[in-house]
Amino acid sequence: MYIILTQCFPSRVGGIESVISNLALSLGKKNKVIILADRHHIFYDAIFDNKHKDNIVVRRFGGLKFFRRRRKIKELKLLIKSSQAKLVIADTWKSLELCIDYLITNNILTMCLAHGNDLLSNKEYKKNRIVSTLAKVSTIVANSNYTRELVKKLIQDKDQIRVIYPGANDLRSIQAENFMTIEGDPVLLTLARLDKRKGH
Repeated sequence: MYIILTQCFPSRVGGIESVISNLALSLGKKNKVIILADRHHIFYDAIFDNKHKDNIVVRRFGGLKFFRRRRKIKELKLLIKSSQAKLVIADTWKSLELCIDYLITNNILTMCLAHGNDLLSNKEYKKNRIVSTLAKVSTIVANSNYTRELVKKLIQDKDQIRVIYPGANDLRSIQAENFMTIEGDPVLLTLARLDKRKGH
């Protein structure tokens, strides 16, 4: 059995959400996969969970972050006591911070995804938390060579760093919708991020 700890999971939309959901669904084809995820939207979360209930089991946690993280870890400990967990996969070091020592004590392998923004901090206290957690993880999976180098700067003696490149959802089955008519020659289009970035 594989357990995935994540703050970022569909119905929420984003890059890490795509990586984690694709990983879960791929593993779920041949293994039992339980995802302990933050609740994003009760209605849309339920639609996603119900659509994939034959491949994966999703347990959602809502409420204030402080309590939500601890309820998730409590559930993780119950799962480990009651079943044969092979591996715990986390979307970020923060998802493992409160449970990494427990997982090591119980000989459970851990894999943590690392993405650049999550590792950048000028605050010494936060940097120490990141290093303390990542140093104990069995394998770190970076989303780029740049991120791998960031991890190496933080943890010099870490050999188990792998790089995977984020994939994309297969959009071939979605019908294109022509919702605007653009006239002119040439046409200049701009793609921009309209939402505020996390942590900024």
